[in-house]
Amino acid sequence: NLTDLNPTIYKRLVALCQISIAQIYRKTKQYTEGIEMYNAAIETYKHLYQSAPNSFDSHYARTQMRLATLYLEAKRNNESEDAYNGAIKLYQDYINANPDNSATYLEQMSYYSNLVGKFDEGEKYALEALKNDSTATDTYKDLAAALLLQGKFDEAVKIYSDYKTDLKESFISDLDEMEQIGVIPEERKQDVLRIREILGM
Repeated sequence: NLTDLNPTIYKRLVALCQISIAQIYRKTKQYTEGIEMYNAAIETYKHLYQSAPNSFDSHYARTQMRLATLYLEAKRNNESEDAYNGAIKLYQDYINANPDNSATYLEQMSYYSNLVGKFDEGEKYALEALKNDSTATDTYKDLAAALLLQGKFDEAVKIYSDYKTDLKESFISDLDEMEQIGVIPEERKQDVLRIREILGM
């Protein structure tokens, strides 16, 4: 019995299954059910985190960030804000406990900040990540989106052009996801179209 042999692995697998189900609900726009499953996964991670705070990397915080984006899609903005703030605190705890991995955590913070429409914070966390690790190429996709959606088109277009070969699919995927969630400001939609043309889409 896996529960008896290794309850930690069992609970982690349960959380991953709950996340997978939540993602299916999200794709079919069954927001209430998806939110319930993300919350179930968060409860599972919460118990694991309390017993071993440094053992589960950023899964707990990433799941909470995913919940924040789903709340936003469901137009439950206050709950999205609470979930986001809770996840940021978890990331800060991870960084304090594992400073060598700070660039990875900061990149994730930037990515999810963009997904909930906090583009100024997305820019801030991306710049901090690059300061800690200038070779973290993936972070440029987050920085580009944050700049673009704040109206800093010239700065953004340089990154999109410079990293088009390496990051084209990631650039497009992130813009697609932000469009799905509904966080792209109306006044920036024309700029997004221009970037898509530059990327060949």
